[in-house]
Amino acid sequence: MEHLIKLNEPVKFGDTELTELHLKSPKGKLIKQIGLPFSFNQDGSFEMLTDRCAKYISECASIPMSTVDELGAEDYLQICAEITGFFGQRTAS
Repeated sequence: MEHLIKLNEPVKFGDTELTELHLKSPKGKLIKQIGLPFSFNQDGSFEMLTDRCAKYISECASIPMSTVDELGAEDYLQICAEITGFFGQRTAS
């Protein structure tokens, strides 16, 4: 499964300006390497683990971490929500 994310702020990937990202669904091997991109607190609230989301963005969109680091806040959080959605934990957009 693949999700298309249109970026509000384009980012550079080498000489190319990216205006959208194609996220591939993570497979078991990657999930074992990175861990879940979210946790639940003792009070039952949901917490997105943005450092792990960044690793998933890099791997699932096939872009280097340096490009992930350049994503605008709105785009970054939107993509993190899509990543958590692969695990059945989609947050409100």
